Amino acid sequence: MQTAKSSDYRNAVADSIIKARENLRAHRDTLATHQETLDTHTNQIAYTEGYHPAPASCYDADSDTHLTFTIGDDSAIWYKIYATGEWSEWASAGGSWTSGVGCYCSVGTVYLYVRSDEGHLYLRHYEIGNGTWDDWIDLGGSMY
Repeated sequence: MQTAKSSDYRNAVADSIIKARENLRAHRDTLATHQETLDTHTNQIAYTEGYHPAPASCYDADSDTHLTFTIGDDSAIWYKIYATGEWSEWASAGGSWTSGVGCYCSVGTVYLYVRSDEGHLYLRHYEIGNGTWDDWIDLGGSMY
């Protein structure tokens, strides 16, 4: 036998799921627009400032921050951050890499991926809020 409380609870849960799905769709559309804009700027920056044309970019919705990564002439990973309406200067994330770079942003953290000369996959985390990098982590593998 169903009580009024349990029916109200089920209705409230269903309503919150519907609202969460609507919010997710809205955020996904906003993110797609940001990513398209960022990709355009990333390619312009990488080509005009003398960096190798292997950029990667990501957008962190929590901090409204765009990040762009590329391999520089010194084989290190270089990055720029777009926040509060301005691009930062290029800064080095270090290393000596021969492949392109990949990145992913989530909840204020950037996950930076790159393949080494030995074919290993490496990972490094960047905390957007305090601007700090963790050490490189060798995830192993044989990627050629």
